[in-house]
Parts: sequence; C-alpha cells; structure tokens
Amino acid sequence: MQLPTALTLAPILHAICITAQNLSLGADNFYRSNLVTLQPVTFPTQYQTFIAGNLFVPNNLTSTPAPAIIVGHPMGAVKEQSANLYATKMAEQGYITLSIDLPFWGGSTGTPRNAVSPDLYTEAFSAAVDFLGSNTTSITSIPSITHPITINRDRIGVIGVCASGGFALSAAKIDPRIKAIVTASMYDMGTVNRQGLQHSQNLTQRQAVIAAAALQRWPEFEQPGGSETPISYTGGTPNVLTPNASAVDREFYDFYRTVRGEVTPPGSTPELTTHPTLTSNLKFMNFYPFEDLDVIAPRPVLFISGDRAHSREFSENAYRGASEPKELLWCNRLQPCETCSARNIAHECKYAVPDEDRQAIAQAEIIAELRAEVNRLRQQINEHEQEHEDFMEVGGRGEVDVDGLLEGDGLGEEGVGEGDELERVYQILKDGSWERVREVVGRIRRGEDVTGITV
Repeated sequence: MQLPTALTLAPILHAICITAQNLSLGADNFYRSNLVTLQPVTFPTQYQTFIAGNLFVPNNLTSTPAPAIIVGHPMGAVKEQSANLYATKMAEQGYITLSIDLPFWGGSTGTPRNAVSPDLYTEAFSAAVDFLGSNTTSITSIPSITHPITINRDRIGVIGVCASGGFALSAAKIDPRIKAIVTASMYDMGTVNRQGLQHSQNLTQRQAVIAAAALQRWPEFEQPGGSETPISYTGGTPNVLTPNASAVDREFYDFYRTVRGEVTPPGSTPELTTHPTLTSNLKFMNFYPFEDLDVIAPRPVLFISGDRAHSREFSENAYRGASEPKELLWCNRLQPCETCSARNIAHECKYAVPDEDRQAIAQAEIIAELRAEVNRLRQQINEHEQEHEDFMEVGGRGEVDVDGLLEGDGLGEEGVGEGDELERVYQILKDGSWERVREVVGRIRRGEDVTGITV
C-alpha cells in the first residue's frame, strides 16, 4: 500500500476502524477537535455549479506543501454526517482534509434539491482536487502557523464513505491526480438499484421501478417550478419505523433519524432528508463504478468494511476487480484490535468477545442512556429544591409552597412520579432482552413516553 507519491493510509484508517466503535475515543459523529482548525469553503465545478466544503487544517502543521485528503459523505447525507468526522480524524494525523457536500445536497448548489447525477457526483471529487491543488486557493492562517500553507499536488487522496466510495472510484478512474483511494463501508449505488442487496431484486421488479419513475416525468414536466410541482421522492431512510421494518432500515434510522446523526440542512425539512427524487434516482441504473477498475493502478486502493456489514459484498466485488496495489481490510470485532494487541492486553480487548457477549456489552451501554434520562430528571428536581433552600437562607420569609413551585415547572409530584417510573423501567431493562432494550431506548431517542413499560 506504500508508493513514493501515495498516501500511507492503511494503518491510520485501521485505527479509525477500531475507534469508531467506541464513542469515548472521539468517534461521535459531531466530534470537534481542538487540534484542528475548520474553515468553510466553496469552489466551482467544471460545470460552474458550486461545492460547499469544510477544510480542516492541523494546528501543528510543520511543513508544506502538505498532503491532502478529500472526504465524501454517504448517499442522501451531508458532510456533517460522517464525512466531517473522518476529515477531523485524518487532520489530527497531520493531513489537510476537505469534506464536501455532493451536488444537490447540503450547502452545494443544484436544483432540484436531492437530485441524483452520478456524473456530477464524480465531478465533485475532481473539482475538489482542482481546489486543493490550485495555486490560487487561499487557506486561512492558523495562529500557530506563520508560514504559507500549500498543498502537495502529488499527495492528494480520497476517502469515500458508503456511496461516496463508488463515486470516488469513478473519479479516480478518470482523474490520475487522485493518488490514493480509500472506501469505507462502500455502496455500489448502480448495483443496489439494479439488483438490490444480495441480488434481491429481479428483472421484472427492476423494470417496474424504471416504468414508474419514467411516468413521473410527465407531471413534473407539465408543472415545472414552484411549490406545486408534484415531485416524488424515493429510497433513503424511513421517517418512521414500523414493526415490519428491515434490519437495514433500522440500522439507518438509528443514525439518520436520531440524535446520533440527524442533520437537516438549511432549505430542507426533516421529512425530505436522505430521500432522492424518484425520477433522477433512475440515473443510478446506468452507473457502473466497478467497471475498468484496473485503470487506477499503480495507485493504491484500500477497501474497508465491517465483517458483518450488510454492504460487504460491494467491497468484495470492487476488490476482485481492482489491480494491485490493493487491500481489503475487515473491521472484525471478534478479534483483538491492533491497539490491545500492541499493548499485550489482547485478553482485555472489549471487542474480542463472542457474539452473545458482544450483545451484552452493547445492551449495558445502551441501558446507560436510560440511566442518564433518570439522572437528568432527578438532577432537575434537586436543582429546584436547592434554589428554594438558597432563597430561605438569604432572607426568604413567610410560607412557601415548595410543591407548588416545583409543579409550576413540571417537577412536583408529577415530576417525582416520572422519575420513579423511569427508575422502575430501568430496573426492568437491566434484565430484559436485547430486542426490548433497543425498542425502549429507540422510543427515548425519538422523544416518546416510556413510562408504563412492563416486562
């Protein structure tokens, strides 16, 4: 994986693969580092549309021209959903990094919003290379850096998360200025739209999807522009989970529809986030990012996937089609991580456990969210009671209706009762099933009432 002009990313990305499973190590989607300075930027594409990005510069950058990495977000997401995190983590390792919004999404231009154009998505990565390598690009000075900051044109790489893995490969095939490519949990949006996950969609079903999307073009053509345009949307993350929701939908919902990763960019609504337009999504049927991958050689390609990820087939397929130098890296939680192995404490590794034990660990961690909810409510009650005591100490006189004061803030008998009820729910879940815990914690994350839960 090491070439004289390429980025050496494998060891660093492997570390991220491990730490991303532990929020205490800074893998929170909204993590911000005091070691890195963020600068919002915009730049044009070859088609004079504009890409919005976040530039991350290490505060301790010692020499330039510096290597740079472009980071693309998952399909339907924005740069604030995973791309910023990867960019921040790599900037902490000394790279100048740039997370981008794909055209039609987030802060990038393009109408209609949420449109699909694989060609323009691919162009966004080449436009980012234009921007980083341009002699006219201005990078805001960092207080601790007194010398000009420039980018090494021969050391620009790309990290594509989820669908951006396919877009990054597509760009690298026609842009040799991209010197190294990393994909993380890659999705091939062409294959998944044509055939479904694990070939779950047959030709007849595909033709039905194509026909429905094509027919929708007429009403959209006949009423162009304005709020009355009957635009239809498809795919994306469900806005509401149903009892019959698939495991994949639940996985996406747990990130995109909860505080873990929910982001609604300006101009959009929570109901529309992640959902591409129906008619434009058809463009993926003609998208084949894994064809002719051998043209990327001799530039290195690293494919990263969870060993149990529902999308692992795409990393495997791309790896088979790519030429050397290439590497397929599995994030395997059933083996000791490299960090614990290097410290000779593999026997203590939290992730080197059987599946049933791993579920127990996750259950204990997720129950902690309910514990935090109980503590939060009790802390509010204590603070209000303390305020009353302080008032009496500094000269409060007369009869004071403490219960009335607390009830006025929703923290009287009713509040105490809710705290007791949550405590009871907490005790039930401590010995409950994994499915039950996920159900209840999911309700908490959605702001739903969980009192009244029974075994």
